[in-house]
Amino acid sequence: MQSEESDYIKVLRIKGANGEERTLQFPMKLDLERPKRPRTTFSEEQLRLLEEAFQENGYLTGEARMALAARLALSDTQVKVWFQNRRTKNRRKVNLEEGRLAKYLFSKL
Repeated sequence: MQSEESDYIKVLRIKGANGEERTLQFPMKLDLERPKRPRTTFSEEQLRLLEEAFQENGYLTGEARMALAARLALSDTQVKVWFQNRRTKNRRKVNLEEGRLAKYLFSKL
């Protein structure tokens, strides 16, 4: 793997398993050497309160999010990301259920 840098992009040249060379370009601001942040493990109580808040409203205002984060001893970002992920999970579930219903209804035709 070779690396070239310009003022704006970082270029990596890598060889694939088939021997083919590929060039990947990344913005310089992207820190490829920075270690990943460890995954947050929420306690049962935190999850219960997050779920309760989500059931009340799937979207929190900044003020409500900060208050919930303080109450749960989490960062604002952790609460924000949890809500984003929970909305995605909810959409996926709804889409799956709609797909199953459609499949069932079409099978009855």
